[in-house]
Amino acid sequence: MKQFICLFSIISMAFFSSCGNSNNLSREKAKDLIIATHNLPSYKTEGIHLKIKANCSVMDQNGNIIEDEFCASNKKNYELLRDKGLITYSESTTEKDGTYLNILLTPEAEKYLVETKKDTGQYSSPLNDAYIVKTLMFEFGEITGIKMNEQQKTADVDFTIKRTGSPFAYDKETKLINEHATFSLYDDGWRIISK
Repeated sequence: MKQFICLFSIISMAFFSSCGNSNNLSREKAKDLIIATHNLPSYKTEGIHLKIKANCSVMDQNGNIIEDEFCASNKKNYELLRDKGLITYSESTTEKDGTYLNILLTPEAEKYLVETKKDTGQYSSPLNDAYIVKTLMFEFGEITGIKMNEQQKTADVDFTIKRTGSPFAYDKETKLINEHATFSLYDDGWRIISK
């Protein structure tokens, strides 16, 4: 009988200790929930016009020819993209409001192309058509710590998100962003309650 009681005690301890551990939030479970909640991997985008004005000169109220500052600034930005090998100019086209240079993405730039948007509305303009390109990409980094609160059935989780800039980004430096999330244990499992 002593052997039976001893064996029963060992099995009971093993069962209850495994049940207690099932309430702990694993790093893998935390990672899966963070990825789902933050929709990782993800990215931010920017529009690159399919056409830009070839000539930024305009006539002012007095009939003087001046340079449109916005157009000139925009054209300088496209020159930078061309110098980086991300775009090329193809032949120009004449529209009702002037002559435009057609913009083409290079094979390097096409790696970051999400879609090409064409404005077909009643008041459409060649300047509304754009290549939508990725500027920043975000992906899960790692869990850096989990602090369990067994009484409240919560867990504080520190983790990182890796941010990478594409050639179209102003800040191309890869960075690890420190993040925090609080998890709570429900009857159906762990959930993120604040991020």
